[in-house]
Amino acid sequence: MQKLVFFLLTAIALGTVPAIAGSECLECKGPYGLTYQVWGNRCPQNTTHTNTLTPLSCGVETLKGDPFFECTASNPNHKTWVGGSNSDLIAIATASGSLGSATVFRLQDGTDLGCGADVQQRSHFTAVRYGNNRDILDIYAMTPESILLRSTFRIQDGYHHGLVVGDNYVARLYGAHKDIIRAYFIRSNGIVVQSDEFRIQDGRDHQIVPLTGSTTDFGIIYGNNDDVRARVCFLKGEWKIKLNQRDGTFPASCE
Repeated sequence: MQKLVFFLLTAIALGTVPAIAGSECLECKGPYGLTYQVWGNRCPQNTTHTNTLTPLSCGVETLKGDPFFECTASNPNHKTWVGGSNSDLIAIATASGSLGSATVFRLQDGTDLGCGADVQQRSHFTAVRYGNNRDILDIYAMTPESILLRSTFRIQDGYHHGLVVGDNYVARLYGAHKDIIRAYFIRSNGIVVQSDEFRIQDGRDHQIVPLTGSTTDFGIIYGNNDDVRARVCFLKGEWKIKLNQRDGTFPASCE
C-alpha cells in the first residue's frame, strides 16, 4: 500500500504546532479520485480542499529538546536529521533551512534509526527503512518548488529488507530467501515510479549492488554459486530487467 502526502514547507518552531498562522493539515482531492494530505495553507494546483484535519494526520510532530543528527549528501536540495529519545524522528527542511524550520515525522515503530544505514540521503530525496522488522520504506522527495512529498511503501513480510540507494533510485530486496526485488525511481519533481516485483526465486540469498557509472541502474547477483548476474534499468520511463548473464559481468543494458 502506498500513502502519498504532500507538504508545502512552512516553519515548525520548537515545541509548537502549527508554527505559522494558516498552516494546517488540509485534505485535497485531485484528479482520478486521488486524495492528498497537505501541510500548509493551500492545496496544490489542480486539487480541491475537501477537509481540514489534525496536524498529526499529516505526520507532523514537534521537537521537544531531543538531540538530532544531520545526515549528509552531495549538493542536496534539502536537509535531513535523525533524532528523538528513541532515534525514531525524521526532520526535513529545505537546503537553506534549519532544524527549527524542519517538518518532523515520528516513525513510532522505527526505533534506533541511523544515517547511512536505515536513513540514506541523496540530492533530491531521502530514503528511510523502518519498522520493527525494517520492512517499511518511506521516500521523502523535495521538489524544485520546495514542496516535500512523502511516499510510504509497506511490504510487511517480517523480514529485514536489503536496501541500495542510488542517485535517482531505491532498490529493495525482500522475501524469506531475499529473492524478490522491487525498484523505485525518484524523478526530479518528486514523483516515484515503482516497478513490478522482480522474482528470481531460486531459494538463495541474492545481492543487489550499485553499478559504476550509472545513476539509474543496479545489479543483482544470484544463482547457486552467486555466478549469475542481472541488470535492472529505468529505461524510457519504466523499469526493465535483463537476466541470466553467466560470465561474471553484468549485462551492458536492458535492451
